[in-house]
Amino acid sequence: MDAPRLLIIPTLIIVSYAISYRRSLQRVVNAINYYLFYIAIPLTVFIKVGTMGSETDFLNALIVSQLHIIAMFIISYAVARTMCKDIVDRVSLTMSIAMSNTGFLAIPLAVALFGTAFHVIPYMVAFNITLPLLTLVLAKFYATRRGNATNIYVKALPVLSALLCATVFKQLELGFHLQGILQTVDAVLSASFYLSFVIVGCMLTQLRLSDVKKSAHAIAVSMLVKYLLSPIIILVLVHTLFRYMSTDFAYMQGVLLQSLMPPAVTNIVLAKVFQLNENLVSLFILLLTPLSIVIALATLQYLVLLLPRG
Repeated sequence: MDAPRLLIIPTLIIVSYAISYRRSLQRVVNAINYYLFYIAIPLTVFIKVGTMGSETDFLNALIVSQLHIIAMFIISYAVARTMCKDIVDRVSLTMSIAMSNTGFLAIPLAVALFGTAFHVIPYMVAFNITLPLLTLVLAKFYATRRGNATNIYVKALPVLSALLCATVFKQLELGFHLQGILQTVDAVLSASFYLSFVIVGCMLTQLRLSDVKKSAHAIAVSMLVKYLLSPIIILVLVHTLFRYMSTDFAYMQGVLLQSLMPPAVTNIVLAKVFQLNENLVSLFILLLTPLSIVIALATLQYLVLLLPRG
């Protein structure tokens, strides 16, 4: 286990929580949020999509990952509709269940379990393909609530533009010539995303025990969806895929690991930008992140035995 990387998460949360009473910190939090949303996220989308592999095994794993994300959104929204009357809470809960962490935990856990992060890259690409579309939906939702349609362009444009530029970049096959630069930028961006936990730490000051009690039912149901239904969907998709084509077993291990991941840290950034229920989103990240580590390490080796080999 890459312990130092994982220790960064609680350290940032605790430190930012401890100093969150300072008013000046709010300006720092706002600056971090703007940086992540308008710079880090678009650049990450560009790099991941623009440099994604084109071999058959990678694309098959990408298809499985994308189908899993779509299935999780459909199921999550159905679950959220039964538990949340308020539309903002419904959208916040849907995003918290469906959009899983694809980097902060998946990469160190993949290294610990498989010796390399190679396995989880297809799901990361699928996530970054989905992210611009989710941003567009959230921007439309935000604009409708605010009665200002121009917000849809302002808030969705950076990520959507990154996806478009990445598609052109991929077609021109420029990634090979800039591989070293892109890898360096990607490493810096990946490290900078840990700043999201500063936001989480500050949001922790707004959480109360009553919030946990109030959301207890939603948390329990969401855990069943994330840790039971989510890996089952992956297993069904993989077994279905293997009827028609074979795919590198390593990729299948990666997507199975991703199915057990907690809510994406990016969710708190999106919640803040589009004025969703930040408390609910933060609560899910804080509670499910350590739980996902334990569940992934404890059960993945047994779930892998259910994967077809070919």
